[in-house]
Amino acid sequence: MSLVALTNAVLGAPMVRRFHADPRVRATEPLLQERVPRFVPVIRPRPPESTRVEPPAVAASPRRFRSPHTLYPSTHFLSNGQYTAIVTNAGGGASSWRGHAVTRQRDDATCDPGSQFIYLRDVRSGQLWSAAYQPVCRESERYRVTFLPDEALFERTDEGIETRLQVTVSPEDDVEVRRISLINHSDLLREIEVTSLVEIVLAPHAEDLAHPAFLKLFLETEYRPECMALLCGRRPRSPDELAPWAIHVMSAEGGGHGAIEWETDRARFIGRGRTPEDPIALDGRALSGTTGAVLDPVLSLRRRVRIAPGRGASRVCDRRRDEQGCGDRAGREVRRLRRGRSHLRARHHPDPDATPPSRNLDGRSAALRAPRVARPVDRRHTASLARRSSRPTRSASPACGRTASPAICRR
Repeated sequence: MSLVALTNAVLGAPMVRRFHADPRVRATEPLLQERVPRFVPVIRPRPPESTRVEPPAVAASPRRFRSPHTLYPSTHFLSNGQYTAIVTNAGGGASSWRGHAVTRQRDDATCDPGSQFIYLRDVRSGQLWSAAYQPVCRESERYRVTFLPDEALFERTDEGIETRLQVTVSPEDDVEVRRISLINHSDLLREIEVTSLVEIVLAPHAEDLAHPAFLKLFLETEYRPECMALLCGRRPRSPDELAPWAIHVMSAEGGGHGAIEWETDRARFIGRGRTPEDPIALDGRALSGTTGAVLDPVLSLRRRVRIAPGRGASRVCDRRRDEQGCGDRAGREVRRLRRGRSHLRARHHPDPDATPPSRNLDGRSAALRAPRVARPVDRRHTASLARRSSRPTRSASPACGRTASPAICRR
């Protein structure tokens, strides 16, 4: 190699000329004239692929109650991020949407008031009860409440009629669905009157607390016969104020009998000197069908259903905000979507410590109530509550309750 290099230097590179005289080298000579690229993309080595193992989905344990007479109201939250429904084990609670109260909310740990109820009345015997314990507050033969991640379930038996109420919120639309299933365990044909009552607000919760009578003057109601729905809207007081609308629909899946009735005047529904526990509209008279700009608006629909012995009938009551439409959404589809989302949430949060914060707040619902005063308890339930109070429980300070309540309302 040294002799070849010396020869090339002395004789003028004869070995280079001999090398380039080869036809095969001359064919590739243009490649030697290319410039070296300055900007070359850097390719990093790809990491080795690893097999990902999906963690097993942890089934959320439901909370069950066999009595509405608990020391504090146990609260369950159902939400899709915008619409939130609060339900207690006695049937109280309220609903909110984007910081606005859809139904009236009054926090009172002693009586657990609510703002949306479903009454059931036997047409022949005149017996009256509600789908949950509130607002009639009638003791049932069997009472059971189950709080699941996607719904709240109320079950009770009265006079041979088994009532099953399912409360859920749609994950896609701002819809709250309350589905009632009635089963006749007696030997007679029963005719049941199903009546709903919603105390509508459609305003921020603080404004409703400050001056509720003034806010009621801006609400207007309307009945749409083509879709058998009640519409309620708030007239804006300024050009930049939000004008929400609410729609209340009652649809029958089977066993419906008679025409649907409606009422939007609270004075005509409750009556003078009465409460939602014994309204005058449940004395056997028909609803007046009042709509328009009433002084104290509510939303109430009524439908009769006949149940043969050993048979059942179902009802779906849904309420949603919508500017124009009054579409009918099936309750089964809403529950299917809600259940699928709860399973996905459990899969992405397999660790109990990483569960959504609302599930952890449910067990401490007493913190959402400002006064630490127990509700009045019947004597028949004193012994069971005494045994329950002997167990170690978690309590929250009043200061925690005052700070947690506004945060939950904003969600």
